[in-house]
Amino acid sequence: MGKNKKQVKKKYTFICEGQREFLLLKYLATRQYFDVWLSDKINKIISCRGGSADSIVLEAIKFSHTFPNLVVIFDQDFQERAPISDDTLGELQRLWKIDDSLKGVDYKDFLSKNPTNRNPVLIVSHPCSIEGFILRVFGREYESLNGKSTKQLKGEVVTLMNEVLENVDMDKEVKDLDGLTLDLQKYCVFLMKSDFLQKMCDARHRVPECDILLKLFDIN
Repeated sequence: MGKNKKQVKKKYTFICEGQREFLLLKYLATRQYFDVWLSDKINKIISCRGGSADSIVLEAIKFSHTFPNLVVIFDQDFQERAPISDDTLGELQRLWKIDDSLKGVDYKDFLSKNPTNRNPVLIVSHPCSIEGFILRVFGREYESLNGKSTKQLKGEVVTLMNEVLENVDMDKEVKDLDGLTLDLQKYCVFLMKSDFLQKMCDARHRVPECDILLKLFDIN
């Protein structure tokens, strides 16, 4: 009889736009904010800390042969303020092995243009930004959020966070979150206290970004 082969767990490399995406990934991987190497699902997380959509996607293309399971997360509003160049879109088209041009495609539709999840997988937070994604996870209808600015959506998320954290002892909760700004500490506690993971599970059938992120982390 042949020996049973040990199943190798798939590990992912993430390239993300900023700190909030970075912290969300750490939360999904560890359920808390331990070092990401404690997760068996993450190889590494690269935070671009802003930049442009083009620079973020070019970074992903550069690493696409080095890291076989590469996922990129950035905001939809880049399409208006700092878009992906035509040359970079053409390179994505080649890597994804698709015939249709990506020029003019709404960034939020990138997942549907790459149905077999070829490297790199692009997940675009929308409407507008990660704040739009968070509000959708909490049950807000897309139509009620679409067309609002990032500033407006951030204001709504701040209101939501204040409601969730109204009776939370923040001094106690942030003691293990040294090195983060007060806003980011509050964001981390909000994810945990709101049971954001469960809310993503509940929303996975109406928010496609939830479904793919949960599948990456083997969360049913």
